[in-house]
Amino acid sequence: MTVTSTSELGVKSRGRAKPAPKSDEQRAKEKEDNLARKMKLNAAIDVAINQIDEIIEALADEYNIGFTQACSYVHLGGRIFKDRRRPTIQNAYRFCWARVEDGRWTESDDEYKSLSRNDQAKLIALLQGDRDQRETGIVGKSQLRLHDIRTTMEKVEIELGNLHMRSGFEYIVFGCRNQVDHYTSPTVLLSEAGCDFISHYLKFEPPKLAKHFDAFATNRAGMNGVIRRVASDEHGGDKKTATKSIIMGMFKKMYSELTKRDAFRLDWTAWSKGRPDRRNVIIRGWPLATPPTTLSNIHTAGEMNKLLAAVVDNTCYFEMATRKERDQTTTEPC
Repeated sequence: MTVTSTSELGVKSRGRAKPAPKSDEQRAKEKEDNLARKMKLNAAIDVAINQIDEIIEALADEYNIGFTQACSYVHLGGRIFKDRRRPTIQNAYRFCWARVEDGRWTESDDEYKSLSRNDQAKLIALLQGDRDQRETGIVGKSQLRLHDIRTTMEKVEIELGNLHMRSGFEYIVFGCRNQVDHYTSPTVLLSEAGCDFISHYLKFEPPKLAKHFDAFATNRAGMNGVIRRVASDEHGGDKKTATKSIIMGMFKKMYSELTKRDAFRLDWTAWSKGRPDRRNVIIRGWPLATPPTTLSNIHTAGEMNKLLAAVVDNTCYFEMATRKERDQTTTEPC
């Protein structure tokens, strides 16, 4: 008996039918449906978070415990939620009293306890409206950034501790800033076994290791990170001016260490002609095609960065002129 394939008989095998391409109307309808589904899910999540907040607040009020402590007693499957507490009449009263000048609230000498329910509701609505306008999800100011890190890490610490008690999970967590203009202290979260591992096996004190991690993370940016910080703090974000300031500072430091002087003026006119200045100091390794010149005459960021790299690598530096260079300067006509 001979076995023959369908291809030899000229019969095409039945494959899976290729789906018909979707029309533009179908794609637009699917996109609209997906967007509506996501919006509905997001609204449901907001409702769930508000209900969770209400439950935890009721628990804290009933048993006279703190909100954070009540959160630690309510396990949410390891998920971390940010605080979204409702405004109360106490902080709403202080908020509106501080803003009586803008006309949204009339000045009153009464305490909030003497206010009617409608007035208290009005105060709370004003505070809630202000919070809604400011809630963008973007943390920009240093104080807000610190608060965000602190509250989030407190919740992480609580959840890791709960997980350790429930399941025996051991953990090592190191946290630090990644830019020098962030004012966040290194953070260490360790279980007992994690602390023993760092101390006995790696032979490091955990806080000291966190400081090393902070130094490593902040220095990864290198000179670019320094330029960003100087530009942000001193020059309104202008990186070219910041680069110029850093180069000038390094030039002055090198010149001061060479001449042992604190007060001096860099003589770019002499160096542009290849001659030492009146203290017999000459510049070496100028990396640009043009002769040495004051930094104000360097107009492109590329040339400024090239000069910065040469100064950092110590290929462009100051040194005392040789006898031949000094004699050549004295014999040249003025």
